[in-house]
Amino acid sequence: MTVREIMTRSPVCCPPGMPLRDVAKLMLDFDCGEIPVVSSSANQPIGVITDRDIICRAVALGKNPLELTAKDCMTSPVVTVTPDASIEQCAEVMETHRLRRIPVVDAAGSCCGIVSQADVALRMPEVAGQMVNAISRHDGPPAQPAEAMATDPVCGRRVAMAAAGATSFFDGAAFYFCSEACQQTFDERPEAYAAPA
Repeated sequence: MTVREIMTRSPVCCPPGMPLRDVAKLMLDFDCGEIPVVSSSANQPIGVITDRDIICRAVALGKNPLELTAKDCMTSPVVTVTPDASIEQCAEVMETHRLRRIPVVDAAGSCCGIVSQADVALRMPEVAGQMVNAISRHDGPPAQPAEAMATDPVCGRRVAMAAAGATSFFDGAAFYFCSEACQQTFDERPEAYAAPA
């Protein structure tokens, strides 16, 4: 069984500049605890924001949530899986990184779904117990994020964000490139590559 068979398709997403109040309203309206934060260009996740992020990174620190955006509280880089990954592989990634939910990205890096612990538990109860125990453990330091990937908007190649040949910012989003040549092409006309999806 694959992630494609259990994921929630086309999850609600938000841009990094969305006011935090609007993010919380989306969580309420769509009955969800995590929202992928996506670039405006191709719905590619650049982070995730959870109800807990809002509490721990804004409210508990005495910050005014009405003055903050998704970018101010999101977790980044984001760990993802693909629709063709097996449920066992997905559960392993969730265990390793202690994630209760994980966005699903297609071959272009666009967010096409999300998988929760409950999605796994309903289809594979034999995996669920171990996964919940691993995710909920409190021993040792928090797991480190997997290598974050992005798609070069010019040539379409997948790029490890930490090892990107170049980076540009446009319309509040970061764009990663496999080479300086791709970055230069982007910088000449960013609106051609970063148009809203």
